[in-house]
Amino acid sequence: MSVFKTTDPKERPVILKLDTWENKILRSHTEMDGLLPQIRGLIEDPCYILYDETRGEPNTHREEYWDLMAIAKWHQVRALRAVVEFYDNEPKRPGDIVTVHIAGKVKGKTERGIIHER
Repeated sequence: MSVFKTTDPKERPVILKLDTWENKILRSHTEMDGLLPQIRGLIEDPCYILYDETRGEPNTHREEYWDLMAIAKWHQVRALRAVVEFYDNEPKRPGDIVTVHIAGKVKGKTERGIIHER
């Protein structure tokens, strides 16, 4: 079951699974509650997509989605970061959002190149 399924700027399907949302993201990053429209918007129109340094399951790779977001309740602009895991041997399978959070610092790495820039 999913919270949402959308398409990123590279025309790849991306999904946020209900289990990931409830049991990983909201438990670890309670500040994300109520921000589903912003998370979907981050996937659909990020400022940057970068290669992520961490590895997930075998035959997968992870990418970081970055953008800035105004947080009204905090009266601040902060960086929003999502990590999506893609399946190398199954190009039509949706990428899974594995985490999303408001970043305290922006420190995306670009050594391997930038996948997408708005």
